[in-house]
Amino acid sequence: MQVLYVENDDGLAKSVQMLLHQAGHFCHITGLGQQAVKLAERNNYDIIVLDIMLPDIDGYEVMGSLRAAGVGTPVLMQSSLLERDENPDSLGFEVHEFLAKPFRIQELTERMETVLRLSKQPRIPKRPHEAEPGEGGEYQGDEHRQHTRFATLKAAEIIDGGRRMSCFVMNMSHGGAAIKLPTPKSDCPRRFVLIISEREQHDCLVRWRYWDKIGVKFL
Repeated sequence: MQVLYVENDDGLAKSVQMLLHQAGHFCHITGLGQQAVKLAERNNYDIIVLDIMLPDIDGYEVMGSLRAAGVGTPVLMQSSLLERDENPDSLGFEVHEFLAKPFRIQELTERMETVLRLSKQPRIPKRPHEAEPGEGGEYQGDEHRQHTRFATLKAAEIIDGGRRMSCFVMNMSHGGAAIKLPTPKSDCPRRFVLIISEREQHDCLVRWRYWDKIGVKFL
């Protein structure tokens, strides 16, 4: 298996690289999101293991850059921001699986194999009437996840009682969304109502936060 492991903890990255090599896998490591994008564009990896928290650009921005560049390599998201019982469909990322830190190398390899298996399953094109104007998406069958991806940030509002705050939806699935707040210091409640349009509102629970971005689960 050809692996790109993106992790800003150099000690952890080198340990994982050594253990993957011992297990018979090839592994490139990098601690920078922009370098990860360049490596993924140049090399034909089987999978990318991607951390959310990186020093230059975060995991979501890496995902956006990869997909914009036409890199369709399956991604396994990892982070200490996530909980072990988290449903990957509620992360607001276009990923098949996630890995919560800390983890065992066996857990990592098992999740990578799961991602590769899921990524090879046939996809059924989404029926045109299911898409909102200006949105794109693909449907993977009733037993899989439905993702709605936006070409640009989509304006929305966070409603907390009588308080309203503008925000942008960066990525969304039927289980959750990744949201960009006005500033990294924006005071965001743990639970709120997200209004994307007059017809689309969601009760949300914040599952992770990194600078001006939050991941929410739809309740």
